[in-house]
Amino acid sequence: MAEGKENAGREPVLIVKDVTARFGDNVLFEKVGFQVRRGEIFAIAGESGCGKSTLLKIMIGLLKPASGTVWMEGVNVTGAGEEQMRRIRSGMGVLFQSGALFGSMTLGENVALPLREYTDLPAPWIDRVVRAKLAMVNLGGLEDRYPAELSGGMQKRAGLARAMALDPGILFFDEPFSGLDPVTSAELEVLIRRIRSAVGSTMIMVSHDLPSLFNLADRIILLDRGARGILAEGDPREMKRDAVDGRVARFLHRAVPDEKPEEVGK
Repeated sequence: MAEGKENAGREPVLIVKDVTARFGDNVLFEKVGFQVRRGEIFAIAGESGCGKSTLLKIMIGLLKPASGTVWMEGVNVTGAGEEQMRRIRSGMGVLFQSGALFGSMTLGENVALPLREYTDLPAPWIDRVVRAKLAMVNLGGLEDRYPAELSGGMQKRAGLARAMALDPGILFFDEPFSGLDPVTSAELEVLIRRIRSAVGSTMIMVSHDLPSLFNLADRIILLDRGARGILAEGDPREMKRDAVDGRVARFLHRAVPDEKPEEVGK
């Protein structure tokens, strides 16, 4: 992918170093390490139960690892205090698997939440930003709708608008294509590429969805529960072509299209 080649020489914005996740006596993964470069789409892949979402929660500071460190834009996330974490979170956006919208709030109120929490913008400016972010995800004019009135794909897009509210340098996606039909997934892929092209955000995606990995990711790491760590890292298309390890080959050689979908409408 062209973007991946362009990002090859860029500085890392996130560094995961020797991270271990343990729950009681159960070691989910150990000594995991990788770097994410500015402006790339980086994916964490693997079968269910390998620790993908746990790793994401460690990276964004929701969980503490048993050992190891995470550095984001030069700041130690794993060692950050409450005030420092507040500054870190103002520079990142997160799209959770379900969209995580508050059902009692309108779309506009949901998107406005981080702006009210992390900025001193006056209400008219917040309204302008909210409308602009919803328009970016093709939900313009739906500010007064409630999440229950929307389809699953529209809720994901609204969650993405909220994640982008503060113009973060890093966006995290937790299984963004889960529960979506192929057409809606293709629309979301197009939207994610457009956003990366328009604003240049670094994107870190947790997914076991092969089409999205091949269509979007510049690089991936493949986690494996049995190995308790990373089996392989690289361009997913090259990994599929050159896989030697049987576990990597089995994961990447399921029947999925290798080509990106054409851009589709709203």
